[in-house]
Amino acid sequence: MLEVERANQSKLELVAKIEVAEADLQTRKKFLDVALNHVEAANIGKLAVEEALRRWRAENAQKRRCIDNNAKFKNSYPGLQRRDPMMLDPSGLNLLIDDTCGLQHSLSNGEILSSKLGS
Repeated sequence: MLEVERANQSKLELVAKIEVAEADLQTRKKFLDVALNHVEAANIGKLAVEEALRRWRAENAQKRRCIDNNAKFKNSYPGLQRRDPMMLDPSGLNLLIDDTCGLQHSLSNGEILSSKLGS
C-alpha cells in the first residue's frame, strides 16, 4: 500500500512538472511570436527605405546627367575654376564667393534606418 501511495505521489509530481513545462513553453512561444513580428516589421521598414533610396538615386542620377550634359555647366567643378587675380581685395582675400558644393550631405542607410526606427 505504501508503494502505491509513493507511485501516485511521484505521478502527481511528474504531472505538476509537465504543467510547469507546458506553461513555460507557451510563454516562450508568445515571446517568439512577438520577436517574429518585430523582425517582420523591421524587414518591411528596410524594404521601404531601400525603395526610397533607389528612387532618390534614380532621380538624382537623372538630374546629375542633365547638369553634366548642359553646356552652360561645363568645367564648373570648383577645382577646375580659374581665379582672377584682379578679384582680390587689398588684404589678399578672394572677393568671389566660393560655393564649392551646393549639395547637401546624403544620409547613409544606417542614418535612415535609425531615424525610421527611432520614430
